[in-house]
Amino acid sequence: MHYRLLAILLILALSQCKTEGPERSTSDPTSYTWGTASSTVIENGYFNSKKTLDTLGNQLVGDTLIPVKIEGSRMIIEKLVPLQMEMKILDGIEDFYITRIGYKKDTFNYEIKTIIGKTFLLLLSEHTSGHAYILKDGETILPETDNKVFPDYELGGYAVGDKIIRDDIEVLSKDQFGAILTEEAILMDNENIYLKVIGSSYIEEIRWLNIDDEKAEKLRKEINSKFKEAPAIEHFTDDTGNETELISGYYWSENEVNILLSRTTEFGELDKSWTLTYTNLIVSNILSNYIDADSENI
Repeated sequence: MHYRLLAILLILALSQCKTEGPERSTSDPTSYTWGTASSTVIENGYFNSKKTLDTLGNQLVGDTLIPVKIEGSRMIIEKLVPLQMEMKILDGIEDFYITRIGYKKDTFNYEIKTIIGKTFLLLLSEHTSGHAYILKDGETILPETDNKVFPDYELGGYAVGDKIIRDDIEVLSKDQFGAILTEEAILMDNENIYLKVIGSSYIEEIRWLNIDDEKAEKLRKEINSKFKEAPAIEHFTDDTGNETELISGYYWSENEVNILLSRTTEFGELDKSWTLTYTNLIVSNILSNYIDADSENI
């Protein structure tokens, strides 16, 4: 009787372990499932890579799983990519065709961020454009990491991707793109700060107009401290087409965060005041692709 009871308890324990599955860790993002709205990219520590080249279709096809490595705040991903392409004429059609393929590793700085109330894995590399993958494990919200893949910058107390307080803005115009509403607004306490708001709730772009020389110089030093590299400097070109010593703009770019401090008008003239434009291409992509009509009621 004693042995029968022990066997039953052992069976129940094994069954419980199988139901719960492996323990996950928020410190290891590869233990979760990530992807786009329509596909899975990372799952159970593996990256979903293409497997071979379809020479007739001139594209990579198939699926294979390659382990993802984590080293501190960096994620190493290996996948099959085109290594060489050549211009050819096949069946009377001239096009670039893949002539050599191979597996290539890329090292990304990664960040787990909560944007529009959903968890995203952001991957940024010096060699490729950034990626944003949504957490596909149900309604789980993971703690944010502090890897700081973006320059930590705000204007008027807001950064791109922040949720706006409706009482803080005055809406100037509205546009409807499908089910998503976009608005041009200004801050109530600073009419020179313009916001592009998407889904009635989130900031996609920030512009600060009518900045005088003294304030522009303070902003330039402030932004310099946020970015790793000095800005690109644009000089004014006069009516004869010659570049002058007058600076018409400063441009900072890091991990797809772009800031332009400029005093060139749309007609190419040199304005007396400066305008600062602040965008984040990865966050803008998330806002454009993952906000739904329900977000406007948040």
